[in-house]
Amino acid sequence: MLNHVLCYLFNKLHKIESKRIKAVMLEYFSAQDIHETKEPFVSILPDKVTKIRDKRDGERRNCRKLDDIFVIINELDEKLILSKLPIFVSDSQDKMPSNQLTEGDMQAIMKGFSEME
Repeated sequence: MLNHVLCYLFNKLHKIESKRIKAVMLEYFSAQDIHETKEPFVSILPDKVTKIRDKRDGERRNCRKLDDIFVIINELDEKLILSKLPIFVSDSQDKMPSNQLTEGDMQAIMKGFSEME
């Protein structure tokens, strides 16, 4: 399925800590991108998964919607049905965030900076 937000998320899942993934996603993707991702994602979930209602208004709406997506993914992972989802792809690297500096050897340095805050 073509979805840049979920493509990025699933590509980085279990490779980078969730907090860092969320921060990059909130900085890069627009509120509209995140909003347009949650509903189609929820619609393809198996019946065994808890459906989260979309009553996310006000400040930090993007963050809460993204948190909802992570809650669903964690539940799918715990129930060992994450692999039953379709594969999410992007048709352009320009539509995906690049965070090479926060991966690999620089990850320890970036973690140190975030702990100093």
